[in-house]
Amino acid sequence: MLVYFDTCVHDRNYDDQRDQAIVDDIADIALIIKLCKFNGHHILGSRMVALEHNGITDEDLRESLNRQYEETIDASVIITAAIDERAQALQAESVGYADSYHLAAAEAAGATVLLTVDKKFIRVVERKKLSSVLVINPLTFLRKVYLWKR
Repeated sequence: MLVYFDTCVHDRNYDDQRDQAIVDDIADIALIIKLCKFNGHHILGSRMVALEHNGITDEDLRESLNRQYEETIDASVIITAAIDERAQALQAESVGYADSYHLAAAEAAGATVLLTVDKKFIRVVERKKLSSVLVINPLTFLRKVYLWKR
């Protein structure tokens, strides 16, 4: 199984942990990483994560996020002209700029699942049936996908 993590999944550890939902997401993401590594499933990312990280002005935070990203992924999808074209088509369907590149990269790599904690992104893709890649949050992945795809 190929599982693509978008930037918000990679960066969840740095969100406000006074919110229990964020704490739960962090635990779910950590479990998913362990399960994927243990069972030989591959975690994907793309250059879009690095581009989003480049916008962070706090150098220590940016370096920490980039280090964590590199330690987590098994492969990084290279953004090609075809991915760029697909991302533009997704943007025309109301998918946000960065999200469109994440989804286009996941599709190009043949990912089964794209993990995100962005509820709006999930809703837009589901409502419009924009992709064969399943765009879901970490808890849904653990409950409905991982147990059946092993």
